[in-house]
Amino acid sequence: MRILGFLLQKEFIQIFRDKTILLILFLITVILLFILPPAAKVRTSRISLSVVDHDRTTTSSNFLRKLTSSKQFAIGAYVDTYEEGLEVLERSKTSGILEIPKGFEKNIMERVEAPIMLEIDAVNGVTAGLSSFYFLQISLYEVSEYIPFPQKFRCHQNNPPLPQLIMPTFTINIHKKHPCVALN
Repeated sequence: MRILGFLLQKEFIQIFRDKTILLILFLITVILLFILPPAAKVRTSRISLSVVDHDRTTTSSNFLRKLTSSKQFAIGAYVDTYEEGLEVLERSKTSGILEIPKGFEKNIMERVEAPIMLEIDAVNGVTAGLSSFYFLQISLYEVSEYIPFPQKFRCHQNNPPLPQLIMPTFTINIHKKHPCVALN
C-alpha cells in the first residue's frame, strides 16, 4: 500500500511540473463529457415501407394504422406482390417491405401463429435493428387487443405461457444495389 502512495505522489508531481500533461488531462475530460455523448446518440428517422397486404381485412388495416401512428414507420407505397415491393425498395423510394399474408385476421382470431414479414434495408445497421425492435413492440401491442393478458405473468403448470400469435420474420435485404457494396 505504501508503494501505491509513492507512485501516486510521483505522478502528481509529474503532472503539475509539466503543464501540457495538465492541459491534455482537462481537454480529454471535456471531450469525453461534452462532445462524445451527443455524437453517440442513436436517432432513427422515419422508415418508409412498401406494404404487401394479401389479407386486406380490418385487422390488417388496424395493424397498419397502429404501425404508422407510432411515428417510426410510414407507408410509402401499397403494392400487390413482393417483387413489386422489392422494385420500389431498389429505386430507394422506401426503406423496407412489410408483407401481411392471406389469412392474417383468421389466424389472429383463432389464436394461431400469424407470420408477418418485415424486410428492412440494412445499409444502416443500427436503424434496421432499432426499427425491427419497434416493430416487434407494436406487433405485441396489437396482439394484446385480441388476447386477454393476465395482470401478472406466473410460470407454473396452471398458467401455461401465452401464445405468440404474430411471428415477425426479419430479413436483411441483400438484393439492393448500394454504391458502397459490391455484390458478385
